[in-house]
Amino acid sequence: MAPFLHNSCSLQAVIPTFTDRDLMTNCLVAQFRCNHMNAHIFTICLDPTSPTIFRVAFVDAMHIVLKEVSSLLIVFVFSFTFY
Repeated sequence: MAPFLHNSCSLQAVIPTFTDRDLMTNCLVAQFRCNHMNAHIFTICLDPTSPTIFRVAFVDAMHIVLKEVSSLLIVFVFSFTFY
C-alpha cells in the first residue's frame, strides 16, 4: 500500500483524493479475490498506526465483497427452492 502515499509537499498530496481511495479499494478487492488467505495486506490496513485511508479502503473493499457473496448466496438459495 506504500505506493499510494504521496511524497509531494503540497496539501493536495497529503489528502488522498477519491481516485486514490477507489484505486486502493479496487486493489484490496482484487487481492482478496486472488488469495483471501493472505492476510498480511489486510493486517497492514487494520493496523492502528496505518493512515485512515487504508482502513476506509479496507472497509469499502469488504463491503463490496460481502455484497457479492450475499447476492450469490441469494441466487444459490432461490435456485434450489424452485426444484
